[in-house]
Formats: sequence, structure tokens, C-alpha cells
Amino acid sequence: MLASGILAEIGTITTFDSHNALAQYAGLTWRVKQSGNYSADDTRMTKTGNRYLRYYLIEAANSVKNHVPEYKEYYYKKFGEVTCHQHKRALALTARKLVRLIFSLLTKNQIYFLKNDPIDTYIILNNDSFYLILDKDNIYLFNKTSNALTFYGEKP
Repeated sequence: MLASGILAEIGTITTFDSHNALAQYAGLTWRVKQSGNYSADDTRMTKTGNRYLRYYLIEAANSVKNHVPEYKEYYYKKFGEVTCHQHKRALALTARKLVRLIFSLLTKNQIYFLKNDPIDTYIILNNDSFYLILDKDNIYLFNKTSNALTFYGEKP
């Protein structure tokens, strides 16, 4: 369900020029505090933008870090870099990495496959109006114009 929420909140991917614009729309960017040669290391996330998309992305990042080795390794690398707010910071940075993947997949109309994939849900871009979402047993159709997710049928 996180995938359908993410797709609903993004709408049309062509609205965004880059993954940075998508991350900014989701509020996954950090404030800059600097004066002269000084630049602060501990800055807050802006949290401006679509709060629902930010929620879906952070929840998806939490799930992905538990199932995909590359994201798990990235999460723990970022977790170990600081001493305060470790989990929140690492999860937000993992979500930002997930934004780069989502933007790339949607702009190139590709499917993400992982060897020995423990995740059984795939998103396929069908055309400019619909997404086809496949999970373990069912097929769903997501209408981008009406933001409606409908059950299409069971997998053969």
C-alpha cells in the first residue's frame, strides 16, 4: 500500500525536473546554516512540502532497509556517522536514496528487480495515465488522473 500512496502523491513524474525537485516536494531536504567560512553540521530537515508523501517515503525506506541488503548497508553507514538522532537521520537519508531510485525508475519506465527478491510487489508504468501494480497474488490498476487504486484481478 505504500507504493500506491507514493504514486498517488507524486502524480505525474514529468512534473519534476530531477530527483532533487521530487525530494524537495516531499520535504526531504535540509536547511543550510552558514556564515562566512562556518557551516553548521547539525541542521534540521525542512519538512516543507507534501507531508503524506514524506510519510510514505520514510515508511517505505524503513521497510526497504529491512529487506534490501544495499539499503540496509547504507542505513547502518549513515547511522554510525553521527552520535545524536541516529535513527531519524539515517532513515531520512535512506528515504532520500529511495527517492533517487523511484525517480529514476519512473522516468525510465523500468522495473526494479533484486536477486533473490524478498519483496513481492512490483510497480510497472503502463502509460501516462495508469500504473500497473503487481503484488504476490493480485494485479491492481492505479489511475493517475483520479488517484484511484482499483483491483484488476488475480495473477494467473
